[in-house]
Amino acid sequence: MTASFDLPHIAFYGRVADEALAMFDLDWAALAGKRVLDCPTGPSSLVAEAHARGVDMVGCDPIYAEGVDALRARGLADIEVVVARVEAHREKWDWAHYGDLEALRRKRAAALERFLADLAAGLPTGRYVTAALPHLPFPDGHFDLVLNGHLLFSYSARFSDTFLLDSLRELVRVSAGEVRVYPIQPFHLPAYVRDPRFGQLQAALEAEGVHWQVRKVPFQAQKGTDEMLVLRGP
Repeated sequence: MTASFDLPHIAFYGRVADEALAMFDLDWAALAGKRVLDCPTGPSSLVAEAHARGVDMVGCDPIYAEGVDALRARGLADIEVVVARVEAHREKWDWAHYGDLEALRRKRAAALERFLADLAAGLPTGRYVTAALPHLPFPDGHFDLVLNGHLLFSYSARFSDTFLLDSLRELVRVSAGEVRVYPIQPFHLPAYVRDPRFGQLQAALEAEGVHWQVRKVPFQAQKGTDEMLVLRGP
């Protein structure tokens, strides 16, 4: 067993909409009438389910150009990678939301298939955009709300100080309202432990006039990951 839940690579691994909304302490009513960016959305079904409900949401990821078959293969393989790591760390997981390991696998497969079913129609209309942090192809203040799940702090061991700071700046730049980042605990550290650069990132952004706040959320996958970072531009 490894000492932490760290993964061998950034997984192409998505969540169904109810999980994604809980991560960010949101519900569908809170999104009504808003233009929302989920970056990266990966193979989450959130954008597809938002579209079905009439919510204006865009998802971006750098590998959307690979095509449906390649993305399905990648997504199915990464589900098994993550599920195997979860199995090795059962005691660190909060099972209240998932039930058991097979239920977790089924949710991930369902999210992947819902995403893939929506991708072909969504790419030409701009509902899905092939793009990557720290440079996004959107104007300043283009979105009312920006979401960033399971990337910047989850995989922070792979990112330089500059990349983390520039990515947070970019998310703030394209938002006219809040940026919500979940979680703030890295995979490579024990749960409850924030990234050691958290304070310096806060200081740098607050010096630029960005409002920085940590809020509790009604969700945790790993025990202790029940916080999100909320940013708002100057």
